[in-house]
Amino acid sequence: MMIEATCAMICEVTGATQVVGRADKEVRGVSIDSREIVDGSLFVAFPGERVDGNDFAGAALENGAGCAVMTRQPDEALVARARALDASILVAPDAQGFLGALATWWREQVGAVVIGVTGSTGKTTTRTLIASVLSTEMVTHTASRNYNSLIGCPLTILACPRDAQAMVLEMGMGQLGEIAQLCAIARPDLAVVTNVGFAHIDALGTRENIARAKSEIIEGLRPSAQQGPVRSRVFLWGEDDFEGWMRDRVAAPHGVDVVTYGTEEGDDARAEGITVDDLGRASARLRLPSGAQVDAKIAISGRHNVLNALAAAAVGDALGVSAPDIARGLLDVRALRMHQQVIVTPGGYTVIDDSYNANPASMRCAIDQLVDDTAAQRRIACLGDMEGLGPDAELYHGVVGGYAAGKGVDLLVCVGAKSRRMAEAAHLMGMAPDAVTCADTPQQAAEALRATVRRGDAVLVIASRATGLDAVVSALVQDDAGEGAC
Repeated sequence: MMIEATCAMICEVTGATQVVGRADKEVRGVSIDSREIVDGSLFVAFPGERVDGNDFAGAALENGAGCAVMTRQPDEALVARARALDASILVAPDAQGFLGALATWWREQVGAVVIGVTGSTGKTTTRTLIASVLSTEMVTHTASRNYNSLIGCPLTILACPRDAQAMVLEMGMGQLGEIAQLCAIARPDLAVVTNVGFAHIDALGTRENIARAKSEIIEGLRPSAQQGPVRSRVFLWGEDDFEGWMRDRVAAPHGVDVVTYGTEEGDDARAEGITVDDLGRASARLRLPSGAQVDAKIAISGRHNVLNALAAAAVGDALGVSAPDIARGLLDVRALRMHQQVIVTPGGYTVIDDSYNANPASMRCAIDQLVDDTAAQRRIACLGDMEGLGPDAELYHGVVGGYAAGKGVDLLVCVGAKSRRMAEAAHLMGMAPDAVTCADTPQQAAEALRATVRRGDAVLVIASRATGLDAVVSALVQDDAGEGAC
């Protein structure tokens, strides 16, 4: 069961003040959305620029919340409503601080091994793969959505059942210090850093600062004097150009063991003999630090996901998961919606839905998947604007457009103002004018694609979330692709 606590205990561990209701009132579960209340749960009101969650405290109580946490004093009408419903109201001036303090306490009550995953690309897929591998032998908890922020990560912890043996948390960031805050709450035992790329370079300025921000997960591992059930270690991609810096400048001073994974002879965990089927699903032999060998078939498509699967296998190996169960976990995993999800449509063409988010590195990987790993008569890339790239955004968009042309994409649809630079670069790289289409909106892109796509084609759809290319996917599959999703 998710978090269980009395109002008195909640006040004790968070510093909140109870203004209405019984101190021994017990709540189970936490929500920040009054529409998603489970009977007897705790509703936490977050004030925002456009919507103030405090205004929905009454609705949350009417929907069955046992307790509402507000950042302001309730009015008399709300107090009366709470008493009539035998519900409680707490006041905590800082909703985010309240949520973090409560999650810190619950993390210690659960006592599971905590694995934190971060990186510029691949962290959601890697988290999903780790959870699938561990769940073959352990009671394992992870988020069903991209809950990787200072709100989402605590919510994931608070949803963890008390009997969980492993908890896999995704840790994102937009600036220095955010992962450190997440680690102070989650206190991970193991960490994975998938890579250091360009995401959030607009806020951080340089890749060196991005590496520093990602390395906070290493600094945030449990210190030697407070070890959990396993020794602290970090899993690093051996070919990342910041691997040595993170090993020598961060992990070593903090007494954290490093496990490298990759395809090179010197990596502690190594993938060999990589092959790919017609839907882009890779197989490989994985050699793990314990000496175990896993002949793995990875259900999530994309040759690049061999590395993410290898990281997951190495974590499983460190926690004692057997080779057969590691293989089973990698085979049984399913891609999250909008994350490299391969959809074979009734119309006979394939859609690769990677519309949740994007940066230059993930775009290149997705284009590789489309061209190298997907059987198709024509390969069509629908690429949209990427956010968070700072003053060099036009350059990065141009590089991606040139890369798509150089890889031999047959048709290119560019969506958004920034992506016009992709189209220009693709033309410079030799793509014919009639092979490149520019669209201002996802709706225009969808119309262009629906008029063009035919049986045997493969269509990649990828952009930053703000571009909204999930609407293009919906138009292409006409909302009936559930049976064809891989």
